Amino acid sequence: MDHSNHEYDFVDDLLARRDTRRERCRVSQARYRRKQKNYVTDIQAAVTQLGNEIMKLQIDQQMILFGASTKESVWGIAAEYFRVFRHGFISHTALPCSREGMISPQSHVQLKFLQATMSNDVTRGVLRGVHALLENWRLFTMYHSDVQLNLERLDGGPRGSVVATGTTVITITENTLRNLYPHLLIGDAIWTPLARRLLNQRIEMATSICFGWDESSRCVTRLDTKIDMLTPMLRILGSLKILAHVFNGARISLEDVLIRAQ
Repeated sequence: MDHSNHEYDFVDDLLARRDTRRERCRVSQARYRRKQKNYVTDIQAAVTQLGNEIMKLQIDQQMILFGASTKESVWGIAAEYFRVFRHGFISHTALPCSREGMISPQSHVQLKFLQATMSNDVTRGVLRGVHALLENWRLFTMYHSDVQLNLERLDGGPRGSVVATGTTVITITENTLRNLYPHLLIGDAIWTPLARRLLNQRIEMATSICFGWDESSRCVTRLDTKIDMLTPMLRILGSLKILAHVFNGARISLEDVLIRAQ
């Protein structure tokens, strides 16, 4: 009887040791996976930060050359505009809005670019002034994901202007729907079928910007912008009637993607 109990105790001890080893192994593997995940996250964050810093340095370098090159040529300004805003607004340098200008501080590289190449009262549709232009870029980038502005070609336009053609690419997110298409939501949490149809859609819009040029001041005086949001949205929504419903209550215009005030 005692011998049998001893065997049971021995087996129980082996099982307990096995379970302990398994638990230690599980904890160790979980810790390893957590470290690996944190490592990947840290690397991705470092790469993103490095990319932003490189872009900032490149833009700062270009700013030194504006007086000698870019500002002397509307062609150079048009090409540089697409490069400076190729990912929309540079949010990591943004500070809260000020009364004098919608974007602060003056050291913001994109604001520097606009101030160096555009007239003080430059227009884009109903927008006037470089601060208004940059504020619309800020809102557009904040309300969409993965913004890309791609230049495909430059052509000479009337009266010394240059016409740049390319594409604007965005992803529609929950943030997009809540802020720009609030009428497609029921309350704060219920999505309408139209909202669900738009969610996570990646759309590419044909883009044309005419850079109006003033020879005397050697500055851009207007940005006549056409962004074809209609074609990709119609492809997603399926009919002009539904498209009209979506944009009748939207805070973004269909032709030039200007953000309307709330």
